[in-house]
Amino acid sequence: MGKEGQIWVSVITVCYTCRQVIEQTMRSVLEQNYPFVEYIVIDGASKDGTTEEIERLAPLFREKGYRFHLVSEPDHGIYDAMNKGIRLASGEWINFMNAGDRFYDCHVLSRIFGSPVPEAYSIVYGDTVLHLAFGDVEMRPKPLDYLQKKMAFCHQSAFVRTKEMQLHPFDTRYRLAADYDFFYYCYLKKKKFEYMAFPVAIFESEEGASSLNRLKVNREYAQIKGIDKTVIWKLKYVCKYMSVKLKEAFYASLPDSCVRKLREKNYERLRRRRLK
Repeated sequence: MGKEGQIWVSVITVCYTCRQVIEQTMRSVLEQNYPFVEYIVIDGASKDGTTEEIERLAPLFREKGYRFHLVSEPDHGIYDAMNKGIRLASGEWINFMNAGDRFYDCHVLSRIFGSPVPEAYSIVYGDTVLHLAFGDVEMRPKPLDYLQKKMAFCHQSAFVRTKEMQLHPFDTRYRLAADYDFFYYCYLKKKKFEYMAFPVAIFESEEGASSLNRLKVNREYAQIKGIDKTVIWKLKYVCKYMSVKLKEAFYASLPDSCVRKLREKNYERLRRRRLK
C-alpha cells in the first residue's frame, strides 16, 4: 500500500507462446482509469516473439506511472509461474489476468478500489463474460458454498489480498486446480469473500476447455478434498467419463452448425439458471 488512500493493485499475467493475444490483455490493464497499478508479466521464455511484444508495450505502462515488471525464464508449469508473480507483488491486492483474457472495461479497478475496501475482506470477486466461438455470455458466480464441490467463480474475476497469497501460495503438485485448492482453503478457514455484482473479466473460454481437461480437473478437485480414493467417487468418475465420451461421439456425428446451436442453448440455459 502506498500513501494513505492509495491502494495498489498487482495485476499478474502469466504467459507462454502467446504473441497473438498478449497485446489485448496488456492493453486492458493499461487502459484502466485507476492510477495505482503494478503490472507483472511472467513469461515462460517464449520463442515466438511474445517477449518482444511485451517489451514493446512496457514503456507505455511506465509513462502512465504504473509499476512494471517482466520476468522471462523457464518455469515448472503455470502455478510455478504464478507463484513467481506472487513473490514479486508489492500491491495490497492481486489479480491474475492471463494471456488472452482481459478486464471487462476500463472502469473495473476504479469501481472496486476507488473507495476503501473493508479490512475484513480477503477476496472480492464479480461476474465473468465467457468469450465463446458463437459469442459472449455473461455469467454470475455460483453460490459461494459451491466451493465445497468445485470453483464457484472465475479466477480472473477475483482479487485476493496479497498477504493471503504470500502466506499460502499455489500448491504446484496440482497442475490444473491449484487455484481451487487456494480458494477452498480460504473457504474452510472462513476468510471473508465479497461479491461485486458486475462483470470483472472477459475470459477466453474456448482454448483449454476440452472434456479431457475437465475430467482431469475433477480428479484434482477430489484429491484436494481427500475423496479420490473412495469407492463412491470412483464410481461417479467412471460414470462421468462414460458420459463425456458418449457426448463427444454424439457431437462428432453432427454438423458443426448443429453443435454450435446446441452449445449456445446450453450456455444460455446455464446463464438463466445463475440469474435465479
